[in-house]
Amino acid sequence: MPGDAIFCPLCGVDVAEVGRFRDDQVDVPETVAMSLSDDDLRPILARKRSQSSLDALRAELAYHALAGEQNDGFQLRALAGLPFVPRDYQVHAASRVLTSMHGRAILADEVGLGKTIEAGLVIRELIVRSRLQRALFLVPSSLVEQWREELEEKFDLKLATHETPRFWRKPFVLLSLTRSKMPQVARKLRRQKWQLVLVDEAHSLKNERTVAHQFVKSLGAERLLLLTATPIENDLKELYNLLSLVEPTAYLSFRRFSRDFLSSRYTVRNPRELRAFCARFLVRNRRADVFPEMPRRYPRLVAYEQSERESRFYERVLAFVRGLYARRIANARTADENPSATLLFLTLLLKESCSSPQAVVQSLENVVLPRTTQEEARHVRVLLREGRKMKRFGKMERFIHEVKELGDSAVAYVEFNATHEMLRRRLTEEGVLVHPYTGKMNATQKHESLLRFKREGGVLLSTEVGGQGLNLQHCHIVINYDLPWNPMRLEQRIGRVHRFGQERPIEILNFVGVGTYEVHVFDLLARKLDLFTQVVGEVEAILSFMEDDESIQQMVVRAICEASGDDDLQGRFSHIVGRVDKANTRYSKSTVATRQLLDGV
Repeated sequence: MPGDAIFCPLCGVDVAEVGRFRDDQVDVPETVAMSLSDDDLRPILARKRSQSSLDALRAELAYHALAGEQNDGFQLRALAGLPFVPRDYQVHAASRVLTSMHGRAILADEVGLGKTIEAGLVIRELIVRSRLQRALFLVPSSLVEQWREELEEKFDLKLATHETPRFWRKPFVLLSLTRSKMPQVARKLRRQKWQLVLVDEAHSLKNERTVAHQFVKSLGAERLLLLTATPIENDLKELYNLLSLVEPTAYLSFRRFSRDFLSSRYTVRNPRELRAFCARFLVRNRRADVFPEMPRRYPRLVAYEQSERESRFYERVLAFVRGLYARRIANARTADENPSATLLFLTLLLKESCSSPQAVVQSLENVVLPRTTQEEARHVRVLLREGRKMKRFGKMERFIHEVKELGDSAVAYVEFNATHEMLRRRLTEEGVLVHPYTGKMNATQKHESLLRFKREGGVLLSTEVGGQGLNLQHCHIVINYDLPWNPMRLEQRIGRVHRFGQERPIEILNFVGVGTYEVHVFDLLARKLDLFTQVVGEVEAILSFMEDDESIQQMVVRAICEASGDDDLQGRFSHIVGRVDKANTRYSKSTVATRQLLDGV
């Protein structure tokens, strides 16, 4: 590499003379290795988790080579092979982590700025430079699939999950933190040598006495990435605990850390000095500095009334689901029952009962009927007869009316193929230009449908497959025909149009049936989580402060299935709201504390 020689400050060796970028290929002169004492190498040994002094020195020389390249204009080699263009601040963050931070850092950008992208750039660069063969990703349970999809689509990383046979032996493993710290799983993971460990929503590690903190610490990874927008809640020891995971040798005790920076565990004596210290191990970007202000979102509730016949069908489906839940899950009839599988198709039926009779009929025929007892099958056949008779219903008619009144392009989301087909047919009959987008279409068909939508306008009628990966900034109207019970799914849908390049305010239409449990779900998402007006990624951050690992969708399904009536259902949703409010309060407090300390605002 052209430029001046790069000297390791520890031993004075010209790094260019001993090798570059590969720890195991750095040839260390014997005279240099022998001249260094254990005191010289102890900090490196602790940070790198190296097995010997020579290994430690090799690692240090390789890192200084990388830092030297940064001084001469460090370039991420991985950028050329990416299917997207990351933002400048994301590239800069990855460069800092790879060079001056030695691959150990807290990524603490404000929500919505792409900490996942920054981590992905670090990982991809290490792979390109042949310095990473094994990595472990630990994320919240609700985000496992989201992480898997993003790393595969954007960085071409094939990840093993808990469903993969002998997953702990695979090179790149993605697990929920909850699962990974289970004793049997933790033992298997500790036996492996992980070159990099990543933890998302890492504020869950702020208490050093928790199993999660001790587990991550015990992995002894050479590189460690902790992702959290809120590393501080109120106790400054929590910040110290995260920093000590990233750099164990910076302060050997909280007492010394406190002596230098704090007046008490809750008060900083010199914020400027502490910010400077944290900047050595922490990357922090703010929306105000790196991202233009986005147009506002304007949600609208579109309430529809069920006919007497629809209402009767809805109530019978609900009664059937509650009965099945009581027999197969709440009371667990036999050890052979598979509660997860049963809960899955019960959730399906509940959501379909507010979507269309056609969707309910399809699931009853294909999913439920083959799994029922003889007595249950009789009830299923009654529901099938009623569902097949309903060709038109309130939600569909109100949807058609609203679409015809729009006068502009819109993307409309439905969850079920049967509902999608029925709406596509009805929109076409009404003379509305409709462009389908479903998982049943191949890549060419999807691409052509998107091109027609952008060129001709009309309605892009999409199933959940269109909730990710699409750039639809030319459109500013989102219609949630089916309201997802997973807040992240809803955020992803809105994010297709509410993204960089959007110049118009975003209109969000949400269809909710009067007298159905959709009313409670909408209230939870819109009023309590304030999802429709939050910054992108903020709901995800709030939910990470929930005290247990149960998802919003799981809470909703359990509340509906276990409620004895409308009043009981209201009470159960109030309990969910209370848990969300508590998480929101903790998140808000942590956001304020983080901004005051790290941003000085």
